[in-house]
Amino acid sequence: RRSHHVGGMLWRSTVVIAMLGGIVGLGTSKPMLDMLQTKYPRMMGIMPIFVKRDSQTFNASSLPSLQGKTALITGANVGVGLSTAKHLGRKGMRVILACRNPSKCQAAIESLVKDGVPREHLVAADLDLSSLESTAAFSSKLLSQEKKLDVLVLNAGIGPVPHQLTKDGFETIFHTNHIGNFLLWKLISPLVQRTAEQHGEARVVVLSSSAHYHAKGVPLTVEEMNRAHRGLADSIGGAYGNSKLGNLLFSQELAERSSSLPLFVNAAHPGLVASNFAVNSVDETADTLKGVPLVGGLLTPV
Repeated sequence: RRSHHVGGMLWRSTVVIAMLGGIVGLGTSKPMLDMLQTKYPRMMGIMPIFVKRDSQTFNASSLPSLQGKTALITGANVGVGLSTAKHLGRKGMRVILACRNPSKCQAAIESLVKDGVPREHLVAADLDLSSLESTAAFSSKLLSQEKKLDVLVLNAGIGPVPHQLTKDGFETIFHTNHIGNFLLWKLISPLVQRTAEQHGEARVVVLSSSAHYHAKGVPLTVEEMNRAHRGLADSIGGAYGNSKLGNLLFSQELAERSSSLPLFVNAAHPGLVASNFAVNSVDETADTLKGVPLVGGLLTPV
């Protein structure tokens, strides 16, 4: 009960800070943001809400035509993944939606078609990143069917949840968010790298989070990985934070190892986003978050 209480306090504090930022923070100066980045780096996860949104900022309308290109997006049936699929698909890109739940994936495709994405540009695929078997089977099928892959968006992940192990014996959060993504890349990397070499460029985007500032370090053994992060608060500062640090270190290492190729690797932290992930991570504050109007940028609409 204590861990749930601490987790609730953490999220409520974040909501209060975000609301204040939405009300009075539009004029925050760059020097102030630089100071916060230096002295309070853990706060930077919510800093986008303090910055005035510039009409010249890159947005979906800035995207060029993506005809003839193919993207794979994990966790594409909801939230950031679904929104990414929508905007890429509208620009002509063929999008493979890799989802854990086939029925939800089909529902997402119907939603995308209603939003103007041509049905022929959308492909449903089964992938459960918390399963080594599913990840291997998906990768094998992808390699046998696809001749090129221009964009890989490693978006799928889960937030702080009570401690449990996957059927492969790994802590669920770390397995889903880091091990699954790493294995997927390892298995399909020949396709992405070949695309970069033959077509001039390819891209890998890893969804990250400022929760990496809470990490206690990347576990190097199964025992360390599965060490009890049994409460929600422990998961925020433990398994979840560790998994997001793993994402960042993976992105950095991949970028360095790919420096001789036209392969662009980026880790993208979306900030506070009005996705199912954001509002469902902590049950006791989910209703509060859902009920707050999107005013002043508390939660960026996906």
